[in-house]
Amino acid sequence: VSQSRYSSEKLPDETAGQGLAHKIKAMAAGRPIVSLTGHLQWTKGLDTFTDAASHPEMKEIFFFLGGDINWSEINPPEKIRLQNQWECLPNFYAHLQPLQKRP
Repeated sequence: VSQSRYSSEKLPDETAGQGLAHKIKAMAAGRPIVSLTGHLQWTKGLDTFTDAASHPEMKEIFFFLGGDINWSEINPPEKIRLQNQWECLPNFYAHLQPLQKRP
């Protein structure tokens, strides 16, 4: 999986005009943004989210997946399938790191 579609940046102060939030808006290029964020796990619907982003009628919507992901509950073939889909989707960005600094 190419690291160009993944990031370890943190969400910035909204007044900064840079960082991850700015990057997501720039990548969306004016398209609506649909996001799934937080502690990412299978039960949050990773497969459904990915399938929605893959649907031809959703090409004018940008999908953002952000947060820690629990890979241990996802079987290896499914993990590979998800990562391959994420890498190939032009309307998708995955940031598989915490979104906030922890104290």
